[in-house]
Amino acid sequence: MIVKKRTYPALERLEALRHRIPLTDKEQHELQALIKQKELEDYFETLMPQELLEKVDVIWHYSYADYHQEISLNLILVEAETIHLLKLNDYRGLHTLNHQGMLTEFFSCTVRDDLAQLMSTKLGIQYLMDRSLNIQLRCVCLSRDFELDLHSSRQQILTIHDLSAYFSQMTSPDTSMNDYAARLSHTPEAPVRIPAAVQNGLRCPHCGQLSDFNYHHHLILCQKCRQISTLDQAFVTAAREYLSLFPDSRLTKGIMYKWCNKKIPATKVASLLKKHFSPAGKTKGTYYLCENGPL
Repeated sequence: MIVKKRTYPALERLEALRHRIPLTDKEQHELQALIKQKELEDYFETLMPQELLEKVDVIWHYSYADYHQEISLNLILVEAETIHLLKLNDYRGLHTLNHQGMLTEFFSCTVRDDLAQLMSTKLGIQYLMDRSLNIQLRCVCLSRDFELDLHSSRQQILTIHDLSAYFSQMTSPDTSMNDYAARLSHTPEAPVRIPAAVQNGLRCPHCGQLSDFNYHHHLILCQKCRQISTLDQAFVTAAREYLSLFPDSRLTKGIMYKWCNKKIPATKVASLLKKHFSPAGKTKGTYYLCENGPL
């Protein structure tokens, strides 16, 4: 059972932000790292058999902070009497374990810190929850070009060729392990800081840019790429981006009227909100929650 689903609020915020304000070098680097993380997790999920999801508890995106760094694991699997901590990567080429037990690129001697991060997280979980917990560490190397030299222990390394056998040996957790899974699934979100100079406006679904457009009934014509799109699609995308950038704010007619740069009549904004989102509150205090369904 998936106890904690995969979600990417930080990625969604940066994707929304990059079209509305120039990103810093740090933000650009974070965006690329998050895109790569999502691609790895998409791929790994395709390798997980359905019967595994029916047996074990799956916790995506676990974060742990020690004195020196913040550590993010891709996922945790909780089975019969064991918790498995997994960190995914796409390392390529021949690797070895150095004299300190760190995964190391064989020829360049580049040290990968995956195993150190996994060990720090293991010790932290045991300290916070139960020192007797059986916790296994796995550095999961998903590239088909990855090799581990013959003299290195494979105990904490999983390659793409090992996954089928690794998954098949897992069995369902008992009640006490389910309790641990529930506790591990609650990791707080980092506070969100959004620059004040974020630009309002609708983004064209074709070119992705903020654009002036000609509006007619339910269609818009982008003045940059000259492509025609449905107003509904652009409006819902804008609303998603607003909620991603300002998760503590309420989605109201007035806010969306301004967010669309006052290019859409307030009455049309109101009808689009009613059509695509669920209303809450009454009269002037009405605001809108989750979407009624995908476009």
